[in-house]
Amino acid sequence: MESFALGAAAINSVGVLAVVQLIKSYAPKLKVQLPWLIPIIAGAVGPAVAAGQNALGAYLGIPIDLSPIVAVFTGATATAMNQVYKQATK
Repeated sequence: MESFALGAAAINSVGVLAVVQLIKSYAPKLKVQLPWLIPIIAGAVGPAVAAGQNALGAYLGIPIDLSPIVAVFTGATATAMNQVYKQATK
């Protein structure tokens, strides 16, 4: 069960990153005018993605409960992943 929770946290991090990238593509002014807001959005999107993932896991019969603390952490992890990618592509 421990590996399921770790996998769920990894999937949640990628999900948060995808949602934040989607928001940035639809609101390009956000990236230019308020870049400090993007990590906050990632932290806020983390629990929302985790809630969806928890519901999907329960529906599929693999109930994994990601706590809100873990969900916020995955938002921070998504921000870190984005920064690593930006630095690697320079």
